[in-house]
Amino acid sequence: MRRLPLLCCLLSAGLGISWLGFPGAALAQDHSALRINEVIASNETQGPGDVRGDFPDMIELFNGSAEKLELGNADPRLSLALSDTPDQPPEDLIYRFRSGVNIEAGGRLVVFCDAATDCQDACEPHANFDVNSDGMEPITLWGPAGAGGVRPILDQVWLPPLRTDVSLGRSPDGAGLAPVPIESVHDNFFFFPAGQTTFGTSCITLPTPCCDGYNMRFCRGGRNGEPGNLDPRVSRAAHSTTQPAAGEPVLFTVRVRDDKEPTPPNIAAVEIRYRVWQDGVPGEIQAVPMDYDQVTGLQYGYEVDPPSSFPPTTPPLDRWTIWTGEIPGQPAGSRVEFHFYVRDQEGLESTRPLDLCALGVGPCGRDFGGPGCEHDPESHDCRNPDYNPATDPPEAEYLFHGEKYIVCDAWFRYAVGYETRSELEGLVVNEVVPLQDGLLTDVTQDACDICPTNAPDCCPSEEPDCCKRNEDFIELYNASDREIDLGGLWLSDRHFDPNRWQFPEGARIGPREHLIVWCDNDGAKCPDPYRADIPCFWECPDPTDVAAGEYHTNFALAYEGEQIFIYDREEYGFGLIHGVEFGFTSEEILNRSYSLLPDGDSGGCYRVVDATPRAANVGEGCETEPEFLRGDSNSDCGVDLSDGVFILNYLFTGGRTPSCFDAADTDDGGSLEITDAVRIFGYLFLGGPPPADPGPDVAGKDPTDEDTLPVCVPPTCL
Repeated sequence: MRRLPLLCCLLSAGLGISWLGFPGAALAQDHSALRINEVIASNETQGPGDVRGDFPDMIELFNGSAEKLELGNADPRLSLALSDTPDQPPEDLIYRFRSGVNIEAGGRLVVFCDAATDCQDACEPHANFDVNSDGMEPITLWGPAGAGGVRPILDQVWLPPLRTDVSLGRSPDGAGLAPVPIESVHDNFFFFPAGQTTFGTSCITLPTPCCDGYNMRFCRGGRNGEPGNLDPRVSRAAHSTTQPAAGEPVLFTVRVRDDKEPTPPNIAAVEIRYRVWQDGVPGEIQAVPMDYDQVTGLQYGYEVDPPSSFPPTTPPLDRWTIWTGEIPGQPAGSRVEFHFYVRDQEGLESTRPLDLCALGVGPCGRDFGGPGCEHDPESHDCRNPDYNPATDPPEAEYLFHGEKYIVCDAWFRYAVGYETRSELEGLVVNEVVPLQDGLLTDVTQDACDICPTNAPDCCPSEEPDCCKRNEDFIELYNASDREIDLGGLWLSDRHFDPNRWQFPEGARIGPREHLIVWCDNDGAKCPDPYRADIPCFWECPDPTDVAAGEYHTNFALAYEGEQIFIYDREEYGFGLIHGVEFGFTSEEILNRSYSLLPDGDSGGCYRVVDATPRAANVGEGCETEPEFLRGDSNSDCGVDLSDGVFILNYLFTGGRTPSCFDAADTDDGGSLEITDAVRIFGYLFLGGPPPADPGPDVAGKDPTDEDTLPVCVPPTCL
């Protein structure tokens, strides 16, 4: 009975919100003045922390009315609700505020978003979803359910892609439209960089216990001030070649993004900065200005690919501009290292790779370092994620002492005029299997988690080993009659970035052998060769075992569109030995392979066929010229609006790689450009000429097969 006067005092002190656990207001209220005021995704350090001391994603609500508004109600259907969807979810899936949650006039409320349990939500508002940072979803505030269970939308805002510890908010509090039309988000919401987010720094803890030894509390947020300025970002969109001949220039296309429109004069400079290594000696750094593509202009995701379904295929509020430039041709045997640079008119700048290593250093991982990497003096102690300050002693907060490193990335690089060493001839990427179920079993995989239902990363009790039978893998093949030493060679899933995963010394592939390499993100993580003590987060032991022929990379594969390359040792300039770009449609992927045909023939071509791990590939190779529909860029056996969008996504947003470049080359010009998408749109909607022969209606062969496009891998539906 002593608590009630104390709570009343807290409320009368004007703290902005009360949480009494009492039934909500019985009378209907006008909630139209409630606003989604600020949102943060990918939160790592921005306060306030939640009741457990973690830093989950957050949503701040603002009450712009002159009266206290109840968010919760004793009848959950009459409670207000939140979701990360544009349409109303079922009542058992939507997040509904608990009875007693309210916001005073002019007050704010922080809602933590981490898909937490009801236990945490009993202590403070914890939504049953987290906030994705990829820009593929809105946040929606729903009113009480009315007739037929329909909830009105009080406010809704689509989120742009959000960087770590950066929030999106109104300025000032509650200003602007509600709900916000997708094309008006950047006029109503602004970015707040790390350190300038305004969710407040303190919370009010009540004497009422809730769960796990914690007490109820609320966090009232903070006033949104002037938005900040983010540094612009640049990323590679396309390139002319990864293995230039002597004297051949390399043309690059990049995308530039910024919190403001990334066009001149907001963007003051975009450059390629490079240096040339010859005979082991680096040259001076040189800069090549890149040119703004005025024809393409400012691009928005919702214009390139309107979000007609949820989730969309392109972040609707992603916006970018296109810039082009080239590195001049260089002598054979040289190695070119380069990065992209961008600066805005306020002087903020960044590069890609984002955090560049110094010459001769790295690349440096956060947890495992690398050659010459610098220790991070502020990140030694490894916090126990299960630590409970209410019940555990202070010494239990940290698991052990283990150093971390300051992250940096190596420059992009390529070898000029590289010719595969004779002792490596015959080594090829023979099969790529990015999604399998039961083809091969990874015997090194830890015991699977068992769940009542087949949830992600979880196995049902009747299939307790399912996680061991679905790991990605590739197959290498040695087409020669001699053993090949793989030690020191690199595998990478990235263009111009060979330092991904290295074969250990002693690794070999026998003559005519089909060798499996697991791409399961398990390898090269332990032990750490650069220090004696252990890092904070690690997986031991490394499942790679040369004696057993077990190889596991530190990356996984993305079937929608990626690449896999074999690179030579550093002393040979990281020359590209062999590789393939691939892309599957969802209909054809399971237990299918991007297979080299004829088997192991480096001069052959890739086809999507049934996977044959550790055995010869079976299917028709290049001797059978592929047939395709010109314009069917997404390989769904038809030509429509989605094919033009597919081309634009590939060119400008990092979308899936076409499996048949000839089909996407709608004007048969020998390259994939924006004009190919324009031709599809003109044909479909403006009465323009159809795609070039064989045309969009009947599959046929390429009548002018003299380009340098990759050999077409036709869809299985033809």
